[in-house]
Amino acid sequence: MSYRVRVSEQRSEALAGVGDCRYESPLHEREQALELLRVLLGREPENDRTRWSEPLAGGVRWVELIPEPRR
Repeated sequence: MSYRVRVSEQRSEALAGVGDCRYESPLHEREQALELLRVLLGREPENDRTRWSEPLAGGVRWVELIPEPRR
């Protein structure tokens, strides 16, 4: 199984100076995807979840771990 990491940031442009943004990673092995999650969250992700949120200045960051079958 391979994994993608999807990031969505929802921000108040008036407060943060920037608006919403999104990013989707290329496919990774599970350990690589978990390492990317650690960087994006600034902490160890809980293993029983596939979606996390983290507060940002003027908004919130949503991070998702998306499993995809190998091709």
